[in-house]
Amino acid sequence: MSSCCETRDWASSSSVAAVRGRRPTVFRKSPTSGLSVVEASAFLEESLGRIRAKRSERSLFVFSDDSRTLYGGAEAASVSVEGEAAALFGNESSYLSFSGPSPPHLRELFLRTYDAREIAEGDVSSFAWVANRGATTAAHYDRNHNFHQVLAGEKKFVLWSPLRWPRMALYPFLHARDRQSRLDGATEPFASEILYLPPYWFHRVETTSDISIAVNAWSASRENFVATTLNDVRVPPFRTASDAAHFVFGFLKAAGLRRSLVADLVKTRLASTIQVCDDDDDDDDDDDDDDPFDAARCPRRVDVVATENVTASLAKLGAKVASLREGIPDNAAGGHARAVVETIALDYIERLVVFVFGPNRACPFLRCIMISTDDDDDQSVL
Repeated sequence: MSSCCETRDWASSSSVAAVRGRRPTVFRKSPTSGLSVVEASAFLEESLGRIRAKRSERSLFVFSDDSRTLYGGAEAASVSVEGEAAALFGNESSYLSFSGPSPPHLRELFLRTYDAREIAEGDVSSFAWVANRGATTAAHYDRNHNFHQVLAGEKKFVLWSPLRWPRMALYPFLHARDRQSRLDGATEPFASEILYLPPYWFHRVETTSDISIAVNAWSASRENFVATTLNDVRVPPFRTASDAAHFVFGFLKAAGLRRSLVADLVKTRLASTIQVCDDDDDDDDDDDDDDPFDAARCPRRVDVVATENVTASLAKLGAKVASLREGIPDNAAGGHARAVVETIALDYIERLVVFVFGPNRACPFLRCIMISTDDDDDQSVL
């Protein structure tokens, strides 16, 4: 048993308390605890019937988004398959994941909405997972409340707090492995019946028995609601790159966040993935979009006259971030809410800049504003 998590007997009230505190929690004595592999397989086959699944024949399971192929380095570690659950379960593949109708006991146990003030009831989804010994899910975070139940067999988890995001080496937005970490280290033992993982907690999962059968459910979170609705705020058209830089700085200021997050975004997500983000003296390509970054091209100052539309948009963004800070708790040492807000802010800035400048020019733009100043703050970002 890991020291990272609280341990409780399962009860609906216990799940509510864990969610409100955003504390990883292991729940024992669930209604389906102690099933055999045969019983667990039959349980899922009866509930799900014909399924569409992702199958991996490698020990490292990587979910990849086929629509995001711009950046290289995405391993083709999973393929789509379809068929009767019984036939797919009988395969010797390392990993099988799929969605389908939620079994009744899961809906009763944890397919519920915990942040119901803003999110419609029933906004939930579930997956099932069948894996052989050694099969591992790459480190990543989920934006919603995640309850993971091991029906048969055993798994172990390694967890990282949201405060560890600067060291998680996340893939960029347009990479097929968005929200996943490039880390691939050894895990520490951790097994459970039901494990609650709060939003934005990083986790890596490994099967330690000959076979494991598990299900999980995601319930909508305030964190994901705010992260998504940031995109609903109208962004005024930018006449120049200086306008965009001023908006990025203004967003960070309105959100109460440090300006050096721009540098963190470049260093932790983009620099090692995108060619135009690296410093390189080699110039073998005449295409300007593929040239290495040249700081000498960057303006040293951003001169902008803020408009009423910009001011109004920044105020709305700041209010949304403030509501999130007030709605989620900090841990005893402090910093949990801030770390989650920082991760959401990085996601927002990366998407905004990619959509405005395009994927090949987004990183050079960010690197330029790292070394620039604007009218609101004459201090360098770095």
